[in-house]
Amino acid sequence: MKLEIIDGLPFVGVILTNRNKSLFLKKCLVDTGSAGTVIPVETALELGLCPEWSDKLFRYRRSARM
Repeated sequence: MKLEIIDGLPFVGVILTNRNKSLFLKKCLVDTGSAGTVIPVETALELGLCPEWSDKLFRYRRSARM
């Protein structure tokens, strides 16, 4: 695993897999204290992921700096 430090934060590349679909994300923030995982809606849809009725949904807005 190659760890890249950007602005003092650790990033790695990851492969997300759901059933028979896989997607490589080039730059993902490593947060060892995180209680969850955030991925873009477009990525979730591309992997065939969708919310279940019992899921709690949270909305995050992308920063204009990204």
